[in-house]
Amino acid sequence: VEGRVGQIAVVTESGRISVTDAISVDIRTNTARVEVGRTSDECCVRTSSGRVEIGTCGSADVTTKSGRIVVEAANGPVRAHCVSGRVEVGLMAPEDVDAETVSGRITVTVPHGVAVSTTDDHSRLTAWPDGAESTVSARTVSGRVDVSSR
Repeated sequence: VEGRVGQIAVVTESGRISVTDAISVDIRTNTARVEVGRTSDECCVRTSSGRVEIGTCGSADVTTKSGRIVVEAANGPVRAHCVSGRVEVGLMAPEDVDAETVSGRITVTVPHGVAVSTTDDHSRLTAWPDGAESTVSARTVSGRVDVSSR
């Protein structure tokens, strides 16, 4: 889907799904690579196998069993869960992150000037310049968790 559109809902068995710019997306697939350039609202992706790449979004809710999840610039809360794959999340606003993978690395990046502190083995507290706070909850069985500023 190219160009600016409203709400998109896609259901497919396999293939490649690409959305350039939408208000919101809801994508359900069994096996597909999913690319979303921009959403101003919610971006929801469910796939069993396949890489998911989201550029700029409001909130993101992504689940895959096998594949890498990349959310480059989120302006809303992010949920990213996979069984086998790496999770990368970039925050642009003070929002919470819930990221989980069984086998893979989790990387969360916040803008420069945002303070990051550890609250326990799996969570980080981010303090934004305007006094707002975010909680980054990240869990991995076999992998590393990195939370840092750009």
